[in-house]
Amino acid sequence: MRSGVFAQGQLDQRLPVCGHAARDGPVQQLQLLLTCFNEEQYLAEAIESALAQTHSAVEVIVINDGSTDRSAEVAASFGDRVQIFAKVNGGLSSARNRGIDAARGTYMTFLDADDCLRPNFVERTLEVFEAHPELAFVYTQMELFGREESISKAPEFSVERLVWTGKVPFEIQEMQARPDGFELLFTQAVDVKSASDVTAYSLASYTYLYQAAYGSDEIQRQPLVIRAATVSPDGRRVRLVVNGMRPLFVHELVAQGVCNEAGERLLHPEAYYTLNRIPSK
Repeated sequence: MRSGVFAQGQLDQRLPVCGHAARDGPVQQLQLLLTCFNEEQYLAEAIESALAQTHSAVEVIVINDGSTDRSAEVAASFGDRVQIFAKVNGGLSSARNRGIDAARGTYMTFLDADDCLRPNFVERTLEVFEAHPELAFVYTQMELFGREESISKAPEFSVERLVWTGKVPFEIQEMQARPDGFELLFTQAVDVKSASDVTAYSLASYTYLYQAAYGSDEIQRQPLVIRAATVSPDGRRVRLVVNGMRPLFVHELVAQGVCNEAGERLLHPEAYYTLNRIPSK
């Protein structure tokens, strides 16, 4: 099952596919941020759908998130019609953040390397922005194709329903690979006793079946042993020493026993890292 963004029917102005942070005057340019990790079999089709937009002021930016297949060659084959940024593998959020840093246009939208856009997607979404300048996001429905063919109806949503309390929750902010394990950065200082206890964490690695059909179940799942957990002097970082890290596997961490200095547990104890390679230092 693969997906494409549907923009020929009625647009739902509440579903965030295309958005902008600041806007003055008429539309100047849209940056289309295409993220990719080992998607050589689909990447060309995704780029072609981005370049085929009926709206002319579109810049296609490909973020290669440390692919080990031919994805870089596929992207380079489009020449100067696309802008390419390569980075060390860090996961989808990291790749999208790199694209946001590179974007300089009035609007931006995201596209995964195994998805496609209808030719009029940009034209239709920008029409809505022009007609409703008060909007920050425009949503569309999603069309599934491949093993399943249907149009997915997105539920009702509104940014107005999100209430910012002004407080940053206790979360795992970053997970970075190290030669002997992982280093975690938290949004708040941790309780040293709980964060130093290796039983406060569980770690496993797994991968997916590499096949022509889209998607697969998790395979080759294996628990890993955490030998040590060391808290930094400021309490924001924890260094985990791990046995059995596996390159090219997803590493799933659950820090179910870690608390902050107030004794509060993590809002989301899970963190994931796709380990492209074990760093040398």
